[in-house]
Amino acid sequence: MASAYSPAQIEQYEEHVSLPLRFKNASNPPLGTAYLTALHIHQISSVPYENLLLHYSTHHTVSLHPQTLFQKIVTDKRGRGGYCMENSIFFNHVLRALGFTVYTAGVRIRPRVGGVPGGDYIGWVHIVNIVTLPSGEKWMLDVGFGGDGATKPLPLISEHVTQNLGTQEIRLLHSAIPQQVD
Repeated sequence: MASAYSPAQIEQYEEHVSLPLRFKNASNPPLGTAYLTALHIHQISSVPYENLLLHYSTHHTVSLHPQTLFQKIVTDKRGRGGYCMENSIFFNHVLRALGFTVYTAGVRIRPRVGGVPGGDYIGWVHIVNIVTLPSGEKWMLDVGFGGDGATKPLPLISEHVTQNLGTQEIRLLHSAIPQQVD
């Protein structure tokens, strides 16, 4: 699937997130982890996780149409972002336009208990991007989790521990979900 965003829109996006010159599309950066990490960091630093439209609009709905997302996040210049699906679908189209091989994936998460993930996994309530680099490496990018979400791409390797904010460590886990096994 091609990106819904034009080269001119990608230039606008790069300015919006203050992407350094060496990582701008016009500089033709290699599709590697440095570029992917810069994009992730600038995306989460400039496009907030928020759901204001659901609460403070007359229609209480959001659109996942790529052009509507681009206008809300970039063109309107109001410092707006979105909830996980808005931010992740928007970022998916940015990544595609830049030449990355990327797809979205549904995710199950655990609720927080005292600020720490705990309890049973709940339904498919989240979405992330999975990028396959030319080297074959796969990375998970979560730009729509908010608070204690990943601050950089995570290698798609089960149990690989990544340093996040402060002393926080995060990891992906590939295993059966206990309450979903016969």
